[in-house]
Amino acid sequence: MVAHTNRLEQLIEDIVKYSQMPSSGGTAFAKVHMNRIAAQVIAWHQPQTQLAGVQLTLETDKQVPKVEWQRTS
Repeated sequence: MVAHTNRLEQLIEDIVKYSQMPSSGGTAFAKVHMNRIAAQVIAWHQPQTQLAGVQLTLETDKQVPKVEWQRTS
């Protein structure tokens, strides 16, 4: 029960934070290639997968268009 209460409190806090975000002009977006994002995800997980004996490979389609991506830093 305590865990559910904590989750509910966190959800409410997140909703309040979200409601206080600027509605326009305050969030930076950039056009990026999804292939680049996928490559970054593979790179981030590579050390863990190698330790587990798993090899990740990425095959991409060069025709994938750019998408709007929210910058977080």
